[in-house]
Amino acid sequence: MKHLKTLQFTCLVCLSMLLMVSCKKKNEAGKFIPGNAAAVAVFDGVSLTKKLSWEEIKQGEMFKQAYLDSSLSQMAKSVMDNPENTGLDVKNNITVFMVKDSSGGYGAVTGIIKDAAKFKNYLTAIVKDGVASTSGKIQFITKDDYTLSWNEDRFYMVSEIKGLDNNPMPGGMDFPTDTIRDMDSVIIPVKSTMNLTAIAEKLYQIE
Repeated sequence: MKHLKTLQFTCLVCLSMLLMVSCKKKNEAGKFIPGNAAAVAVFDGVSLTKKLSWEEIKQGEMFKQAYLDSSLSQMAKSVMDNPENTGLDVKNNITVFMVKDSSGGYGAVTGIIKDAAKFKNYLTAIVKDGVASTSGKIQFITKDDYTLSWNEDRFYMVSEIKGLDNNPMPGGMDFPTDTIRDMDSVIIPVKSTMNLTAIAEKLYQIE
């Protein structure tokens, strides 16, 4: 649960920062995002892995210290050993985008799946008490304010960003009363008011 909260918070911070930038770079990743996306960022996996290999990252002192953390699960260590144990194609593009409309706002991450069975095992291990469902060839695990979905080729993680429909900039976001502020002032939404599985399902229909 600790690792999942960290993942959620990191994603929310990155997505909030993206509100300040609008990117219209033409590439293959553009095929998989909605036309009304307010902000988009594409991380080139091939370029990143060429500049810095995972073996080099593993030699860093921070990585070594994190790896020795006794609270790490076996799955977390497996992913730290080799990110491809997530089932993702880490050498392909990862795209992050935000959408704002009258019903609210959400952030999403999408990328290519290399091994759907591994990806399912990874999600099952890190998301406890999530609600599993299917729609055709798409599988979902939904919990609180986010849903993780995938088919044989691609995944979408969709998370509601509360206050985005009323405030265009991160500094002006209004967080409603159904949130929790922990001792570190990290804001963790408790329950989504959006139909995130329906949103995710529509994303697979983009051509």
